[in-house]
Amino acid sequence: MARLLVALSLVCLCLVATAEAGFFSRNKASPAQAAPAVVTPSNTCSSTDGGACAGECTAPHRPADSVKPYCYVPKHVSKEAQAYLSAAHPKEFLPDIPQQRAYFDARTTPIGTAAAATFLQSTEDATIAGVPVVYGTPKGYTSSVSKQLLLYFHGGAYSLGSCKSSAWMIAAPVAHAAGLQVLCVEYRLVPEHPFPAALDDALAVYRHLLVEEGYSAHNIVMLGDSAGGGLIMALLQLINQLPDEQQHDAIDTPAAVVLYSPWVDLSPHGGDSIVTLTGVDPMLRAPNDPDSPSPAALAYVAGNASLLSDPLVSPLHGTYDDVHFPPTLIQVGLRDILISSNVLLYRKMHAAGQLVTFSPYEAMWHVFQAFWNFPEAQAANQEAADFLRDHLPQHASQQDAGEAAGDSSL
Repeated sequence: MARLLVALSLVCLCLVATAEAGFFSRNKASPAQAAPAVVTPSNTCSSTDGGACAGECTAPHRPADSVKPYCYVPKHVSKEAQAYLSAAHPKEFLPDIPQQRAYFDARTTPIGTAAAATFLQSTEDATIAGVPVVYGTPKGYTSSVSKQLLLYFHGGAYSLGSCKSSAWMIAAPVAHAAGLQVLCVEYRLVPEHPFPAALDDALAVYRHLLVEEGYSAHNIVMLGDSAGGGLIMALLQLINQLPDEQQHDAIDTPAAVVLYSPWVDLSPHGGDSIVTLTGVDPMLRAPNDPDSPSPAALAYVAGNASLLSDPLVSPLHGTYDDVHFPPTLIQVGLRDILISSNVLLYRKMHAAGQLVTFSPYEAMWHVFQAFWNFPEAQAANQEAADFLRDHLPQHASQQDAGEAAGDSSL
């Protein structure tokens, strides 16, 4: 009993001392007491100091040094993802866009061609409102009584990519899983056609589908990756800005949209992860000067940096209160350098009461969904297809309707 009393006394003394130290007290310090001194670091690291303050803090990866695979590869992701993470790393910046296009097409065309062969039964070139487009019809597709369509905008920093090559890495597996015909928009690219050319093309095609071809907005869903995802959000911002006489039933928002790592902030300081995940994301890295606009962002606005915070360029800066946005799914990998801006977009939409879902994927990189034969990409593409399907009106196909009519007569 004596030992118990001693122990209890010690506990009480500890609690009293702890309370006096302020751990449990929420009261302000007495005016008679001196306020604790605020200790400020003698040196503050910037994103561009190249490790000059390494003795004071941990310096971020320098973009110039991020040209090797990141050493840590998690073992709980698929073998395919492990192999990619072990070998992949961002390449050195190529000096001009023609070289970038040649390199991008060489890497993506084989993957896109294989995806088209796997998931599509046919493709067809067309022109809508003066804009080149490509229709893709998935294998096993059955046309519905009510026309439904997946409208796709490819990525590529507004300067790369094509509906003839890279687009099918993303569009084909999602269209097949959703059972939807897909329309890829071949919007104009920079530097030949800077902002607002791509946005003008997106609006022209969407308006034509609604006004001239008789589609209901409730039967159209949209999918975009990287710059294509940013273009969708800019298009929705634009639709909400249109005068009432141009909007209403003619230009309504689509039934749902899916964004794969959308590029929604082209301004400098577009999120913490651009710096912190450079060297970790094997697909993208920060520009050499993260405190300045990226060359791709400046190319999009023809060098006019004042446009980079325009909501039609960087839709993260747009208004989401008291306007209508369709149900939105944002998918992003946890190694993606754009994850910060994607989180900020989600939080802004959610705070405004918009119907938005945020779906992060462990250890995945920028637009990992393009690796359509990886298990993680297959899960992501199926999630996207299910989300889009869940927000479309459920109409029986002509074949199903005929079979139901036949069954009812038995």
